[in-house]
Amino acid sequence: QTAFNLVSEAYLDNYEFIEGPLGEIDHELMIKIETDMREDLRNMIQTNAPVPQVDAQIDMILADMSEVRKVIPEFGTIAALILAVAIIS
Repeated sequence: QTAFNLVSEAYLDNYEFIEGPLGEIDHELMIKIETDMREDLRNMIQTNAPVPQVDAQIDMILADMSEVRKVIPEFGTIAALILAVAIIS
């Protein structure tokens, strides 16, 4: 339950902060990260998916956050660090 709460918190308290500006610049990336975090990763945790599968999902999200840094430099670094800490904790 703790992992699920951390992912939910990372999404609600951090990703939503950059979601609007990102959506204006790269709507597809915004939807992808939203789906990968809010739906896929949370579902993996709730269904007790194998740790390597969850780790791969997190790695994919973090790679996408690297793309956010390219698109919105002022948000990308902060968001990536916050999300990484929140998700990995």
